[in-house]
Amino acid sequence: MLFIQELAEKTLFPRRYRFDLLAHLAECDANYMRLCRLMQDLNSGEFREVSVLVSSVSESIRFVISESSRYTTTITIAQRMPAGIRDLMLVVRAYHDVQCAEVISFQGQRQFAEKLVYPKDKMRAPDEKAQVNRLLGELLTLCLKKGRTSRSKQDKKELPFIN
Repeated sequence: MLFIQELAEKTLFPRRYRFDLLAHLAECDANYMRLCRLMQDLNSGEFREVSVLVSSVSESIRFVISESSRYTTTITIAQRMPAGIRDLMLVVRAYHDVQCAEVISFQGQRQFAEKLVYPKDKMRAPDEKAQVNRLLGELLTLCLKKGRTSRSKQDKKELPFIN
């Protein structure tokens, strides 16, 4: 009888999604530290490219500082994907005073709420904000583990796939 009651509670009254603020801030803090390790001088406005070797194919992930001020830096991260797959594009804002970095745009979509309600517009998951910040963390970790960095002072207009 207890099993049936537990099953009914799970199906009839599913648990609500709760945004874990501490976990989100910890992820954003870790992302800031990863960005600092990858780009030692975030305030310089320089272009940096990280080449990542994945399955014997050299792929490049580009980090372009698009805005820089005293307390924040906005970084565009782009990766050219194989034919048939949309290129990866993230815009990240790094907050130097609180040492945290979070995604402010993913594939051109902005303003991720920490918790989304149903019915959803744009078919986003309830924890979309947490997911894109975890994706940033995984991407930065991949670059730190497998990547080789090369620096050049190019204008972002010269880059083929960053608008």
